[in-house]
Amino acid sequence: ASTLRKTLGSLPVRPPVVEQAPAFTFTGWLTETVDLPATIELGNECELKDPSEDGGVVRCKGLDLKADEIRNHLETGMQVTKLAVTWDNNVHLVLDEELGIRRLKFGETLQEQLDDVDVDDAVAKFDAAFSIMTLELSRMIPGLLEALGGEDRSAIVED
Repeated sequence: ASTLRKTLGSLPVRPPVVEQAPAFTFTGWLTETVDLPATIELGNECELKDPSEDGGVVRCKGLDLKADEIRNHLETGMQVTKLAVTWDNNVHLVLDEELGIRRLKFGETLQEQLDDVDVDDAVAKFDAAFSIMTLELSRMIPGLLEALGGEDRSAIVED
C-alpha cells in the first residue's frame, strides 16, 4: 500500500467499519438476541473471549454453536470474537471481530459455474475462475457489512 500511496500521491484506504461491534453481533447471533440474516448460516467453529483485562479465551471447533456448553460461556459474559459462517449457501469463511476474513472457501455453486466454462486453455480457465470469484466477493462483502449492522461511512473522506 505504501508504494501505491507514493505513486498516487494519496490513497485514503481504511479497513471497513460497521455501525455496531462485530463481537456484539456475533454474540447476539449465538444468543439469539440479534436476528441471524437469511443469507448467513452458522458454522461449527468460534472463539470466545472474556473481555476483562486478564480474560481467557475458548476456541470451539466441530461443535453446535447453539449448544449449552457455548451458551454457558456466553452467559458468563464472554463474547464471540471469531465465527465460522456460510454466506448465501456458497461461501464458507471465518470472520473475526476486526472484520478479517479467514479460510475463505467457495462452495459447490462456484465449482458448477466453473465446470460450465468451456475452455481447454489453463490461462482462460484461471481468468474465468478469477472472474467468477470476484463477482461472488463483490456480492458477499456488502452483504456481510449489511448483516453486521451496516457500514459506518462517517470516517470516509470524499474528494
